[in-house]
Amino acid sequence: MQRRQSTPVLPSELPISPVGLEEEITDDDIYNAFGIEFGFEGLEADDAKSSKSKKKKPSSKKKAKQRASEPVIKSLKSPKTPKKASIKKEGSKKGSDLKVPKTPKSPKTPKTPKTPKTQRARISMAEFEALTLSAKANQEELAKLKAEEVAAAAKLKEQEEARRKAEEEAAAIKLQLQEEEAKRQAAEEERLRADEEAKQKAEDAERLRAEEEAKRNAELEAERERLKEQQELLVQEKAELARLRQAEQNRLEKERAELQRQREEEEKRLAQERADLERRRKEEEEQLKRDKEDQARQLREDKDIIKAEKEAEKARLMNEKLEKQRLAQEEKARQKSEKQERERLLKEEKARIKAEKDAEKARIKAEKEIEKARIKAEKEAEKARIKAEKEERERIAKEEKEAEKQRKLEESERKTAEEARIAAEQARIKAEEQERLQASTETKQFKEERERFERERKDFERQKREEEVRLKREAEILAADSEAHAARLREEEAQRLAELEEEKKRLEQERLAQLRKEEELAERERKEQERTAETEAEERARRKRESWMRKQESRKKLEDEAEANHKNKADGRVSIKKNDRQFASSGWNKVVR
Repeated sequence: MQRRQSTPVLPSELPISPVGLEEEITDDDIYNAFGIEFGFEGLEADDAKSSKSKKKKPSSKKKAKQRASEPVIKSLKSPKTPKKASIKKEGSKKGSDLKVPKTPKSPKTPKTPKTPKTQRARISMAEFEALTLSAKANQEELAKLKAEEVAAAAKLKEQEEARRKAEEEAAAIKLQLQEEEAKRQAAEEERLRADEEAKQKAEDAERLRAEEEAKRNAELEAERERLKEQQELLVQEKAELARLRQAEQNRLEKERAELQRQREEEEKRLAQERADLERRRKEEEEQLKRDKEDQARQLREDKDIIKAEKEAEKARLMNEKLEKQRLAQEEKARQKSEKQERERLLKEEKARIKAEKDAEKARIKAEKEIEKARIKAEKEAEKARIKAEKEERERIAKEEKEAEKQRKLEESERKTAEEARIAAEQARIKAEEQERLQASTETKQFKEERERFERERKDFERQKREEEVRLKREAEILAADSEAHAARLREEEAQRLAELEEEKKRLEQERLAQLRKEEELAERERKEQERTAETEAEERARRKRESWMRKQESRKKLEDEAEANHKNKADGRVSIKKNDRQFASSGWNKVVR
């Protein structure tokens, strides 16, 4: 029994038969179509042989009657004749076995129409051989068609294999790019898992393809057996099948070209995205390198400045120490001079010390102002650089978000358009199929052909959906990798800023410690100078007192000596040695030394 097809099949453009679905084909229809009258049981050789073996040889009268009743091939220009009508009428009146042959509704061998006993129709051997030759020619054409179909299937298989290899190569290249960009164990495990899944899918697809091929071969083998019984129908449907096959092939070629174009566009877009990511990564690396170089240069400059300041401080302290030693030596030398010179030098020393103190205070104040200005400038520069880096990161993040948003929008629009096109195509196919099923019936071979085309179309759509899912998953992986890379860059930037802040704090602490040391050193120097000044003042006061006392004693002695000399002169005696001893033992000589 012929089953109704539940799955949608491709529409056929075969002419719609005016005969109903359950209406029988009469001898008139066969005569109008082929110009041949059938009146004996079966056309095949086996049936003829079996009928000859079962029946007895007819007599000469019967042979003449048979020759008279043999069918005559007439022209198609005058298909209907009174003879045909009379034969049909006579057969109907007698109620014999003459029946209209029915169109076979199943692949089984149709029953041969019976002929009336009184008027048997026979086909000559030449006509039978002609029919046999036409059947063989039809079989050869069918074999050619099957060979072409096998070649087309092989070509489709090769194209599918090439496409699968191209997809595997593209997947391998993409996985390699992800491995180079990620360089992490998780990405490696993901790539291995994806390879395993792709390999499993390829094995499943190969197994399904082999099963489909075996099934198709079995169907073709069964089809060859059925086609021997359906020669006349295949002659009519051959051109239509070829046209439908060509149309389906053209449609498949167009769909493959469209898929190839979409794949090339997707590859171009992915290549552009990879180039953009590589460019941004290089820019980030160059920016980080420049920041590190600036930081190292700033640290070197700060170290050089601190080192120079320390050297300058050491040189200043050494100069001050040498100056103090020189001043002490000069002070000792001045102590040997006369009283007026010592007083004058003392006044000059006081003025010079005061001027040095003022100059030292002014220098310290100027250095503090310079240091404050330098720190302020460094803070402003650091704030400006951080602000610029923050704006650059925000701009890059904004551009990435815009690009991702645009890509998702394009993907959704393309997917919506594809779904609408597929829905429209399915609706059109369904409507045409319903009209076709309502209009006429088809042979099982043609339905199987359409089912095969439908399976191929569904496989193609399934592969396209899998391709879309795979591309979407790869896009999500790339987006996740980009987000992870951006997060890693943000973390590195935050860590670098924290390190810069720590380094800045450390430098500030070192500067404050240096300032405290300088202040302590200045305080110690001030206290030392105060103590030295107090000691010198006390020493000068003591020396002044001692000098004054010695002067008083010397004057008194001189007065006594003058008085004694005066007395001696009056007495006529001179005491020079005594005066010399008194002068040598006095403190005046020590003061002079």
